[in-house]
Amino acid sequence: MDLNKKILAIYGSPRQNGNTSTLMDKFLEGIENSSFNNYTVNKVFASKVNVSPCRECRVCSKTGECVVKDEMQDIFKLFIEADFIAIASPIFFTTVSGYLKAIIDRCQRFWSLKYEHRKNIFTKEKNGIFISCAGSGAKDIFECSKKVIRSLFDVVYANYYLDFLYNNIDFKGDILKNKNAMNEIYNFGKSKKFENLLKGVSMNKKLSFIFFVALIIISIIFIGCSNAKAENPDNDLTYKNNFTLENIDDEEISLSDFKGKLIVLNFWATWCPPCKAEIPDFVETYNEYKEKGVEFVGVSMDSKSDLRQFIQAYDINYTLLIDGGQVSKQWGIRAVPATFILGRNGEVLFKNIGLMEKSKLVSEIEKRL
Repeated sequence: MDLNKKILAIYGSPRQNGNTSTLMDKFLEGIENSSFNNYTVNKVFASKVNVSPCRECRVCSKTGECVVKDEMQDIFKLFIEADFIAIASPIFFTTVSGYLKAIIDRCQRFWSLKYEHRKNIFTKEKNGIFISCAGSGAKDIFECSKKVIRSLFDVVYANYYLDFLYNNIDFKGDILKNKNAMNEIYNFGKSKKFENLLKGVSMNKKLSFIFFVALIIISIIFIGCSNAKAENPDNDLTYKNNFTLENIDDEEISLSDFKGKLIVLNFWATWCPPCKAEIPDFVETYNEYKEKGVEFVGVSMDSKSDLRQFIQAYDINYTLLIDGGQVSKQWGIRAVPATFILGRNGEVLFKNIGLMEKSKLVSEIEKRL
């Protein structure tokens, strides 16, 4: 195993020594002054690299490779080898800079590998942060760019760990006046928390496989013992597909809390257009069937703040839980939306990947009432 940790730092600003670049430098300065020294930083300046926009030629859909031979080929390798990713960009018309967006769009190759070829070429799990400044004081000015970065992190198998977002930062040097911001990002880079984060997330495929096999063996033993002790069908939900996650109010909720009900389980995200298109139908269907023993549970890939705003905008009245990725991985979710109907003992009765039409949803529910 390579013990040297690789940090990929992408500077998205078109301006040299701009505000977000200053924040990135401060973050890296914190790492440099920490007790951890077994790392390498690979810096990419989006405005200086020769990266063409995505041509949408769809060759990657067929081969998994990008046919455009420019410096993006080297950046692909940096994404794959990284143990941690830090991305910085100012806000332009509510999103990231055009230079950075070109790099992100070229990662269509990774999207194709993950969702069309079902192939994972990444051997490391990793975390990532997003650093951004906006001249606007609006609270929601970063929402679009956060979704862009989340989408990128998704296809490079990185967890969106944290963001550093600062309003009312417009002219060059403004961020230097915000001492709290400079200290915050410096202290994060220097912290033991970041060091442990960097040291602990990387694992090669062999270790992942060993862990996976061990987990299966333990699960088989556990389930076998559990079934030997109790055959009461009312308890089956405990052993069939149960999980526990938090809602936006930090309350822990388990599938087993809805024992005895038909459950419509939906994996989704606010940045996913088909997911958002389903929500009004789910709200209507839940209102129609909640008195008939049907419960809806949404598992979101978003942050609590993003989800809270979305719930208010769409008047969602059923249970929504927040997944950091573990439950989605457990359920084999490779694309959203994904909808399941679970029986009263937790067994999977129906599965649909992609947009779920209301007529189809109602039909599947009716079959099982």
